[in-house]
Formats: sequence, C-alpha cells, structure tokens
Amino acid sequence: MESLTQLGIGFANLFTDPINLVFIVVGVFLGTVAGLLPGLGPSTAIALLLPVAMSLDPTHALVMMVSLYLGAEYGGRIAAILLNIPGDPGALMTTLDGYPMAQQGRASTALAISAVASFIGSILAVIGLVFLATPMASVGLAFGPNVYFAVVVMALLLSGTLVGGSVVKGCIAIILGLIVATVGTDLQTGTPRFTFGLSGFLEGIDPIIPIIGVFGIGEVFWNLRSRGSEKTHSVSVKKFVPPRWSELREISWTSLRGSILGFIAGVLPGSGSTLASFFSYSLEKRISKTPEKFGTGTPKGLAAPESANNASVGGSLVPMLTLGIPGSGTTAVLLAYLTMYGLDPGPGFFTKHASMAWAIIASLFISAAVGLVLNLPLAPVFARILEIPRIYLFPAIMVLAFIAAFSLNNSVFDVGLVLVFGLVGYLMRMVNMSPALLVIGVVLGTMLERNLRQGWVLANGSITDMLFQPLVLVFLAIGVLAVVLDLIAKGRRKKKAVVTSPADEEAPRH
Repeated sequence: MESLTQLGIGFANLFTDPINLVFIVVGVFLGTVAGLLPGLGPSTAIALLLPVAMSLDPTHALVMMVSLYLGAEYGGRIAAILLNIPGDPGALMTTLDGYPMAQQGRASTALAISAVASFIGSILAVIGLVFLATPMASVGLAFGPNVYFAVVVMALLLSGTLVGGSVVKGCIAIILGLIVATVGTDLQTGTPRFTFGLSGFLEGIDPIIPIIGVFGIGEVFWNLRSRGSEKTHSVSVKKFVPPRWSELREISWTSLRGSILGFIAGVLPGSGSTLASFFSYSLEKRISKTPEKFGTGTPKGLAAPESANNASVGGSLVPMLTLGIPGSGTTAVLLAYLTMYGLDPGPGFFTKHASMAWAIIASLFISAAVGLVLNLPLAPVFARILEIPRIYLFPAIMVLAFIAAFSLNNSVFDVGLVLVFGLVGYLMRMVNMSPALLVIGVVLGTMLERNLRQGWVLANGSITDMLFQPLVLVFLAIGVLAVVLDLIAKGRRKKKAVVTSPADEEAPRH
C-alpha cells in the first residue's frame, strides 16, 4: 500500500507542474526517432541532449530522459520491420517476423501489433518497478560499504558475462572503464593518478565524456565504415490500419510471458533488451504448437521480443534507482546524469528525493500510453524519417556530440577527449568488445573505490574482516559463479563445434 500511496503522490507531482507532460511527449517522440534511426539509439540520444538537460530543472530533465529511453524501444522496431535493420540490438529478434510481415503487405499491421505488445510490456514492467522499488531501497539502506562493494563487483562480473561475446574481452572493457574512473587527483592523498602531466585530467574525467564519445562519435565512425553512404529503402506504409481484435487476443499471453522475461532480464545488470528479446522469442517458439511459422511473419513471433524489449526498460531501472547499479548502457548514462545533478543514486534516492523518484516512475506509465498513441497513427510519418540519407545524419550527430562535450565545462580539452573516446569505442567494436561495458566500468568505478575505502577503514585495514561476511561472500560468489558457468558453457559449445565440423566436412564424400 505504501508503494501505491507514493505512486499517487508521484502522479500528483507530475500534474501539479503540467510542463512535465510536455517533456514526456517530447521525450517519447525524440526517443522514437532515436530508436528508429540505426546507429543512434537511446544511449547516444540521451548523451547528446546534455546541453538541454543542463538548462532544465532536474525533475523535468530526468522525466524527459526516461521517456526518451522508453520511446526508443518503441522506435527500434520501425526500422526492423520496414528495413530489416534493427534500430538497436534489442530489436534484432523483431526482424525475424516483422520484416516478413511487411513483405507480405502487412507492414501497418506489424507496426500496430508491435506497438501494442510494447505497451503491454512497458505497463507490466512499471508495475513491477512500483512494487519492487521500496523493498529494494530499504534493503539497500541496510547495506554497509563492504556489502555495497561486493554488490558492485557482482554487477560488474554479471555485466561481463551477460552482455555477450568473450568473457575475457568483457572483463578487459570493464577494467578499461575502471581505469578511466581513477584518472584525476586522489581526494584522500592529493596524488595525481594517470594525469600524464595534463592539467585537464587533474579533476578527473566526467563520466558524460566517455559516454558521448563511445555512444555518439564511436557509433558514427562504425556506421560510416560499414554503410555510411547508402540510401535506405523501406517498405512503404500508406496509412494506419488498427490491429484486429483476433490479432490482439492471439498475442495477449505471448506479450504477458515476454513482459515477465523482459522485466527479469532488465533487472540483471548487463543483460538488457537484447537478451530479453532473445529469451522471449526462443521460449515462445519452443512452446508453440506451430513453431514452423516462426520466421515467416507470425504475430506471436513479433509480439514476444517487442513486449520483452520494453519490459526490460522498467526492469533495468530497478537496480539503477534503488541500488545505484546500472542495468544497461542507457541506465549507466542516466546514472551519470543523476550524479551530475548532485543527486544520490541508490537507496538514499528514495528517502532524500522521494518526490522526484516517484514522479519518474509515474512518468513511465504516461510515457507508455503516449508511446502507443504516437506510434499507432504516426507510423507512416516515422517511416518517412528512415529515408534521410545517413551521409547527412552522421555529421549532425558529431556536431551535437561536440556541443554537448564543450557545454559540460566550456572546455576544448573535453571536446578532444570525446574524439579520443569515440576512436576507442570504434576500435572496441572492431575487436568485438562491448563499448557499453566500458561505460558501466566508468560509472561504477567511483562507487567501487569509495565503498572499498570506507569498508577498509571500518574494518581497521583488515581484508578478512571486510570481506568474510555472509552477505559479502554471497554477492561475490554469485559474480564469480556467473563467470565460471559462462566459461564452462562456452567451452562446451566450442568443443562441440570442433567435434561436429569434421563430420560435416566428410558428409558430402559418402
């Protein structure tokens, strides 16, 4: 009941200041555009809006940012359905049935079904957030610095295994982020760390800088390398056609299952919408009586990943708002914004800034409804945006990135740093390393160091007294176990591939 009361207060705060509703609509619209344009996405869009956010009231800015995040999950499906190009990695599974539906002349139906499934996922996930927020924040307040240190370590290890690819490369990316977080003057000893004699490094590197570089400039470099000058040709959408009741009834249980899986995946640090959509699609195909229809344009194959995609947004906000742990690359950016505004991300956020916290949660309900209302009738309009040649789009993104970097401290040095991190992000993509993990490492690095030092002091410098506590060992064990199990699973898959490949080569000879 307390959660519902707080939620009611959150809605009251939103409607008391009607400008919040304007920022919600603007956020959802910008998010939809950011999501549908391949290579942009919510992380980049939120980072590029820094100059705007700095001029706004924190509540207005954060309401707009979370609305943009949710809107981007709506938008990601548009390019996936019409172009067979996912607007973000989470929309990859949407292409499997969404694009075939579009090729069959059912593009409008596919867009409508995915919008409804996204709405269901968003609403159910925010309901989960409402009932988990207060209990998790209460638990977090009971954590000492040594337990919090273990929670951060667990989050980093889980991120390294769940983002995908090589665990070793994932850990390297996180370590790079942690190193970036240590740059600057040590606040306790006054000793410069990794400054290389440059005065611009003395105050450290603001997390927003690598975020803009990696997600903004880095993505531009990567997309220019692969398809910068190509023109897009999408399946046309002449007019809005609402989904039939029979189609909505067909996807209802699919959307419910996808929402639950997406919410759980979102809560786990590092998993996010990509794994959420994959798990949901795989489960739906496995339990279906007609699995052969998946991949040919079945509504269930479209609703499963879309409901999971949007549900992962609400899930990823649970650890960010209650524990200060980012559940995805985008929530890492949001966490950096909270820090920039001088707010205390984590359990204290719900006690020190309760009205703002619940206003943000309440705004997600409205954002989900606005996303549905915008995405149903405006599908033909959004489809036209896909026709913008990327050769014009990418320079605009770079200009916005440089403006955002300069506005942070009015420093040309920061602009140069953004360019460097853009190159780092590009090189990481080249070697199949996740740039999002570097950002998570940067954002969590300061928290990790602070709690390590506080825990060390409280334990009188004894590592055993600090770490050999039940809760600390549990969290550390979960993180280590996740890495070990991931390495074992990948080792078995590699061994199986080696065993089966000779047989595949010899088969044609018989």
